Amino acid sequence: MIKFGLTRRSLIGAAVASTLLAGGAFAQDDQTTIGVVVKIGGIPWFNAMEAGIKERAEELGVNAFMVGPTSADPALQVRAIEDLIAQGVDVIGVVPNDAAVLEPVLARAREQGIHVLTHESPDQENVDWNFELASAQGFGEAYGKQLGEMLNGQGKYAVFVGGLTVPLHNAWADAAIAYIEANYPDMEPAGDRYGVAEDVDASRRTALDLMRAHDDLKGFLAFGSQGPIGAARAVEERRKGGEVLVMGPFSPGQGRSLMHDGILTGGYMWNPKQAGEVFVTLGNMIANGEASRPGWRSRGWASSSRMSRTRTSSSTSWSRSTTRPSTILRPWASETGRPREGLAPSPPAPSPHSLQHNIDAGSSGPREENPVMTNTATGNGAYLLRLEHVSKRFGGVQALDDITFNIYPGEVLCLAGENGCGKSTLIKTISGVHRPEAGAVMEWDGTDMTGLDPAKARALGIQVIWQDLALFPEMSVAENIAFERNLGARPALVDNRAMRAEAGAILDRLGVNIPLDAPVRSLSIANRQLVAIARALVADARLVFMDEPTASLSQKETDALIEIVRRLSEQNIAVVFVSHRLKEVLDISSRVTVLRDGRYVGTYPTKGMTQARLTELMTGSNFDYAARPEKTEEPSPILSVENLSRSGEYEDVSFAIAPGEIVGLTGRLGSGRTELALSLFGMTRPDAGRITWQGAPLRMRSNRDAIRAGIAYVSEDRLSLGLVQPQSIADNTVVTVLDRLLGAGKLLSPTKKQRLVDHWIQRLRVKVGAPEDPVSTLSGGNQQRIVLSKWLATEPRLLILDSPTVGVDVAPAPGSSPSSTSLPKRGWRSC
Repeated sequence: MIKFGLTRRSLIGAAVASTLLAGGAFAQDDQTTIGVVVKIGGIPWFNAMEAGIKERAEELGVNAFMVGPTSADPALQVRAIEDLIAQGVDVIGVVPNDAAVLEPVLARAREQGIHVLTHESPDQENVDWNFELASAQGFGEAYGKQLGEMLNGQGKYAVFVGGLTVPLHNAWADAAIAYIEANYPDMEPAGDRYGVAEDVDASRRTALDLMRAHDDLKGFLAFGSQGPIGAARAVEERRKGGEVLVMGPFSPGQGRSLMHDGILTGGYMWNPKQAGEVFVTLGNMIANGEASRPGWRSRGWASSSRMSRTRTSSSTSWSRSTTRPSTILRPWASETGRPREGLAPSPPAPSPHSLQHNIDAGSSGPREENPVMTNTATGNGAYLLRLEHVSKRFGGVQALDDITFNIYPGEVLCLAGENGCGKSTLIKTISGVHRPEAGAVMEWDGTDMTGLDPAKARALGIQVIWQDLALFPEMSVAENIAFERNLGARPALVDNRAMRAEAGAILDRLGVNIPLDAPVRSLSIANRQLVAIARALVADARLVFMDEPTASLSQKETDALIEIVRRLSEQNIAVVFVSHRLKEVLDISSRVTVLRDGRYVGTYPTKGMTQARLTELMTGSNFDYAARPEKTEEPSPILSVENLSRSGEYEDVSFAIAPGEIVGLTGRLGSGRTELALSLFGMTRPDAGRITWQGAPLRMRSNRDAIRAGIAYVSEDRLSLGLVQPQSIADNTVVTVLDRLLGAGKLLSPTKKQRLVDHWIQRLRVKVGAPEDPVSTLSGGNQQRIVLSKWLATEPRLLILDSPTVGVDVAPAPGSSPSSTSLPKRGWRSC
């Protein structure tokens, strides 16, 4: 086992030593702002670096935060740096994916007076300083030597790097390959190196392909913290543990089980948390003029091409470049007993158990939030809620995968992500509905939350206001608000006077006036929201989750609700706001936590965040919403409605829809939109007017006639009215087309059914464990996709979507929207 280590004390001491050489001292007059852009956010390696950034920022009193693109793409790094330039930060720190691509944007940063600090990029030109924590040559040679020894100098091996343009990874690979070629001539590389080591799935797939193509493949040498994990999973999948070796720098927190199974070996370069500390330490020094400038020369210190360390019997010395600003901080470690430049003897290789115990917390690190986000309510920065390593699996579906979630008292935080990303599962875990997998850390006010259930969560002050509000429509406002206070182990008489007084006091606290005796069913959606909030406050809420609270509200009602949320924050009540309306997210919250595919992407300040950037973080993709000209030809309408009326619901409605056309029908709540859609689907009969379908009058006695004609309808309440919850995912998908799935003997054909179910699950990218699982086991977003799939399976000529954007995220799966490429030729959208 290779171990390159550097203690926090020695690292910070090195930074302080550099400060003293420059003749400076830490200045705290003006708070320095440092933004650090890493290769890819949301992975354990850089989560640990973020923890180091936070801790060091708190020690120095600076404003420092981390920004991570959602994939190892230099173009995304360019965009992140441009955002930081626009924010006017003092220092931009970068761990580059491609030094050449970043040169122009870093040059622009420096032109605007922003200092640039890089890590692991000695070839970057437009920087003030570069620092490294290990010798690239010594590190690569160490891995090459150990791989050769463990394979007895025989067999093929493959090399993974984070990207073919990542300088440091390729320097490691160059050194490892050169060492193997010089010392183990019977070892042969399986092709050239592969740039997949920053993505677990890409490295897993590539490893599988290589093992299929090369039966004599004996080892993987993967540089990049995700590469060893992906390759090891591929070896495990092919059941080749003991036959194929996987080696590389990895996060022990991710590789724990693979290490124990003997598939994965290697070590770590340094604790990435310390790299975060150096970013802040040097960044603050540079911003305050305390770090040496390019061309600086100190009496008694030798000039060299980079800062290096030499060792004497009693001291460590440093030198600084006279030509180009660059720094290297190297750990005193070596795989041999012989010192080499910048390296010193390492301790004996630890066992997987001791390695895990000693460095798991550092390398996979507690993923703290961005330090720019301190608690404005209390000012002490103490978490109200802290979660680490929270995972949840349902059958074959990994709903949550190693999630971090932290929130301060009085904070308004947005929880963002696409449908099916795990938001609801996370909320249910925090509120005690679901138990997390073993290894999760859950703390409330610094106290362990083990054994949490819904009753205990409510006792702590955790309240959830779901999108359906869960109110009792026939009960009064006062009864709904004070409901929980009247629950108890023993029967007791209800004190109506006390109940009304309590409900009235809470509504006064919110600054709203709702009749206490009015039945909830008589209230508007906006007032029902306020009743649900009031009920949470009666229960002494300290943390309130609001799930899509504005989905059915007008803009005026939304503005009023947002003002209520601000008022709760002022009362030191934390609010987690879940919404797909990104403008609201950025307006109301101070931070946004992003989930994607059940994984934690990061937590970001909303100041300076844009809707486009947030969409990119949620989806990993860019979207073009530009308007495009439609075709000018006017084909014959497929549906015509003339003077359609139904008493008390809608009156004198006329319009026509052509094949391939998308028509929007809009209006305020209660304006008759849904009622008209129900008539077009045969659920209700109009009193007057005419419906023409493909040129002929259409009379429908029921929705069956509409379906036979080729009309499909997705209701506004998709989860309650669109699905049979106890039934399987497969049965819900095919329920509309059972007659098409009959085989011999007029019996349902399992083959036809399976083929259809598989098609729509893949087409709409539904995350399922098995099609036979109850549809109720899916997340809300995936349930919506099943509702859509069952109607698309009918191959409709006209698709009616009632309130299609309620609960729909910013990037529906391909084919999940009627505006996708294939559906507009036959669909209609109702909004």
